[in-house]
Amino acid sequence: MKFTICIPTLNARENWRDFAASLKNQTAQAEEVIVIDSESEDGTAELAAQDGFRVVEIARADFRHGATRQL
Repeated sequence: MKFTICIPTLNARENWRDFAASLKNQTAQAEEVIVIDSESEDGTAELAAQDGFRVVEIARADFRHGATRQL
């Protein structure tokens, strides 16, 4: 089964390590993990990139729940 996970983020550094570890320990592994970061100021995008996830950065003003996921 092939699937992609899309994760919208904004200043998620505090919980990022636990989240990323849990995601990587899942039995079913995503073909791709896309992190859509809305101008985090705490290094979230950098952590996501270090974990090997694809990072797409968007302006905070452009975030819309549905539209961002469709991106």
